[in-house]
Amino acid sequence: MKAKSGLSFQFSSKHLVEDFHAIEMLKDLRARYYSSRKSLWRLLDQLGLDPWERVIKYYKSRMSLAQVAKRHGLKSTTLSDGLKHREVPIRTGRPPIQFDRTEVQKALQDCPSVNELSRRLGASWDKAKKQMKSFEG
Repeated sequence: MKAKSGLSFQFSSKHLVEDFHAIEMLKDLRARYYSSRKSLWRLLDQLGLDPWERVIKYYKSRMSLAQVAKRHGLKSTTLSDGLKHREVPIRTGRPPIQFDRTEVQKALQDCPSVNELSRRLGASWDKAKKQMKSFEG
């Protein structure tokens, strides 16, 4: 396989398969292999692994389309098109926001106010205040 610089590189498919099962977020897997999403997913497909299964699982867990896209390093339109292609129904309307606990903890670091937390999470002031209180107690 050729890298973008034209130099060839090799990797063990065994390591890629192990990393695929060990790494939760697909964008982290991309970063590890310095690869574009398209080329990495093509390699995974050739190894009999379907990254879309993982993405669909997160989407069906009631995470919003934008949250799933961000988590796996996809554009929202790419995710939406992929879900439609796999006949996964796209939810319409604004779903209730479900926060990832680690995402909230990270946002709370050095967070001086509810307004700032609201901005960091992209949530309403009331939801940000609830999240802040849930971590205080």
